[in-house]
Amino acid sequence: MHIGQPKTGTTALQRALHAARQHLLDQHGIYYPVLSSRGTHTRLKPHLLNALDEDARLVHQMGGTHAEAMAESARAWDRIGTDIQKIRPDQVIISSESLYKPLDDGQIARLRGLLDPWFREVQVVVYLRDPVSRFISGAQQRLKIRAEFSRGSGSALREVIESFEKLGYPLDVRSFDTARTHPNGVVADFAESYLPDTARDVVIAEDTRASHAGRTVNSSLSAEAMYLMQNLARARAAIGAPLDGDAPLTSRRRAIKELDQEIPGFTRPVLRPAIAEILMRRDRSLTWVRDRYGITFDRIDYDLVGTAPDDGLDPMGEIRDVQQICEVDLARAALIERAIPRKRLARRWRRLLRGHWR
Repeated sequence: MHIGQPKTGTTALQRALHAARQHLLDQHGIYYPVLSSRGTHTRLKPHLLNALDEDARLVHQMGGTHAEAMAESARAWDRIGTDIQKIRPDQVIISSESLYKPLDDGQIARLRGLLDPWFREVQVVVYLRDPVSRFISGAQQRLKIRAEFSRGSGSALREVIESFEKLGYPLDVRSFDTARTHPNGVVADFAESYLPDTARDVVIAEDTRASHAGRTVNSSLSAEAMYLMQNLARARAAIGAPLDGDAPLTSRRRAIKELDQEIPGFTRPVLRPAIAEILMRRDRSLTWVRDRYGITFDRIDYDLVGTAPDDGLDPMGEIRDVQQICEVDLARAALIERAIPRKRLARRWRRLLRGHWR
């Protein structure tokens, strides 16, 4: 059971396992369930944890109401059970970073109650990423769908790991920094650790094939694109437009992402040093992970870790704008913004022409 963390190569791993699923099953008895076209198992979370956590996007994808989402999640789990009874696999792989959360005692008992009847052995796998690089990566991803980025918590990592320790299954805590030194990153690290030799080669080959075909996942945004995405979403929210399923917003976001790659000057965003220091000072999990699991991160100054005053105030509490967390080239942002109408018009013309020739 692979649970993330988010922003540790989960999408690439799921894509490779999904692409190799038939070979894994036919040749090795390894079952990777198909619950979506992208290979994710997010649909299992509501049933496994009896929780939706106010996840509006997930509710929308699974029927539109809380009750419908819970029912669809239960059906997804039942389909896995039916498949297990039918094909009798030797190994099942579940991958969902939505399971990466602190579990309460009720959720721990529920997971055991759902997993124990089906499996002789369960191993939980989690990759951990340092909070500095994870913060900027998470902000990029969040701003593709929301108006605000998450400021996170300085203690969440330890809370999650400790709750999964209580689950009672073997827990393998791995370093994302170490895994990404391999040319195929987490995909290769996971395959080499948990799959037979020939199975691992097929999964790694699928990841390589996808990379060579240019099918990138979770592509990076520049600071300028992040800035424009945030301003756009805030403007739409201010007039009451929904941030999910809003066609004009979706079209503009897509134009920003495309123009960000086309207009000269693209660079990956760099977190301001002062923000990086705040993230290290407020983090109260990193020394615990180092001492308990032997995992350290090169970019972390451990002399700063956990030194923020314990006064109940979050030093990230007032950090809300992209310009506060990274340097934005406003001239380049203006070039992208001015080109958005032209990009959207060109896309409409292409659609019209395709329809005409068909």
